[in-house]
Amino acid sequence: MSKEKEQVENPIFDTFMSRRTVILSGEINHQSIGELGQRMVELQARSPDRINLVIDSGGGSMDAALRLCDLMSTVLTAPVRGIALGACGSAATFVMLYCNERLSTPYSRFLIHSGTRSKISIPIGQTTSENLEQLLRDVKATEEMVLGLYMSKLTPLAWSKKEPADEKRREYVQQLIDRGDQPFDDWMSAEEAIEVGLVTEIVHGKLDIFRD
Repeated sequence: MSKEKEQVENPIFDTFMSRRTVILSGEINHQSIGELGQRMVELQARSPDRINLVIDSGGGSMDAALRLCDLMSTVLTAPVRGIALGACGSAATFVMLYCNERLSTPYSRFLIHSGTRSKISIPIGQTTSENLEQLLRDVKATEEMVLGLYMSKLTPLAWSKKEPADEKRREYVQQLIDRGDQPFDDWMSAEEAIEVGLVTEIVHGKLDIFRD
């Protein structure tokens, strides 16, 4: 049984739904995001009250993650509170940045990097210079998209007093991406995630999910 199907049939997930809470766990792909999106839409249909989104994912498909971001920003009116519980890396950071509130548990860890874009390929026999140039343009466009997303959504503490010029913002974000692109995956602590503006608060007490 797939992990996604287990989530659908798991009574624990139904219990969380009764508390307006959904979970993004494991690899991000179109199936998992589709099912998660359906749960969020169902909660939206029930009430415009806040939705809790618990994130424990090292990432996955960039396109699937952005699909959820679009849902959150253009369809849902209920505010979404993102809660990192474990890992929040790669494409999962996109989802976190689209949340209205961005929280972390004390021992969660985070990874910002350039990521990978699926379905970029050239069929055998069509490796012309024009196709190779188009492939390079596609890769560059993806890099710029990732850079632009982080530039627009991150809220580093260093920017709280004075908003930097675009060039400085770009340089700052590029340094974060370069750090994450290291061969050993240089994950950030919750405290570092606060510093760079990926999350805005570390939760040290009990969350209100199960409070009556």
